Amino acid sequence: MHSPHDPMLTLDEAGDLLGTGPDLPARLVAEGQLDHAQDGENVRIPQSALSAYVTAGERHRAANPTLPIRETSTARPARSAADSAAPAA
Repeated sequence: MHSPHDPMLTLDEAGDLLGTGPDLPARLVAEGQLDHAQDGENVRIPQSALSAYVTAGERHRAANPTLPIRETSTARPARSAADSAAPAA
């Protein structure tokens, strides 16, 4: 349960804080992983619930340091000398 002084975030605001957009917090709410309040179609996530989710993820990563980190580089592989040689005319 959240405090009445706990700011309530929209899915967009929660997604901005997570750096993901609204789809991830919506999925977490649907899966029951985030506490939330719902008024009709409007979903609000207590800021403390989002902070607890992030903290739990940080603890999980710290406890499992061998988990692979997803490669985000867009660099192209290095070219070999054979690749860069000009074709014979």
